[in-house]
Amino acid sequence: MKKIPGILLFVTLAFSCQQIYTSPQKLIGKWDNTYYVQTLDSTGKWSDWTLINTFAALPQLEFTSEGKILWDGKPSTSCCTYLSYALKGNKIHLSDPAASDALCNCAACDVWEIEKLTDEILEIDMCYSKVRYSRAK
Repeated sequence: MKKIPGILLFVTLAFSCQQIYTSPQKLIGKWDNTYYVQTLDSTGKWSDWTLINTFAALPQLEFTSEGKILWDGKPSTSCCTYLSYALKGNKIHLSDPAASDALCNCAACDVWEIEKLTDEILEIDMCYSKVRYSRAK
């Protein structure tokens, strides 16, 4: 009988950790790529955060309050990108592909998962890589 409160507490804590609720207001805004990524290896393990070296500037990501995704302030026209989103819990459900799937050879990745979201940092699992962003100043 003494174990019942402990078991109930454990079950409650276990289920409360399953879903992270993300405030849409916290996500809305402009985010700069920090050039740090994690990649999934062949065994299914994530690498450490790695600084990518590139001479090209990566575009700024923006989530609008109207449910639009902008790259450098405008809708994307690139393959494997989307124009709209809906936030459900900690999942970003993407819709309206920017280019026809018939023209692009993309792996299906229409849900991104928010791994971390603070006032200053956004980390997104984009299916096969995780990308870290910082809030644009």
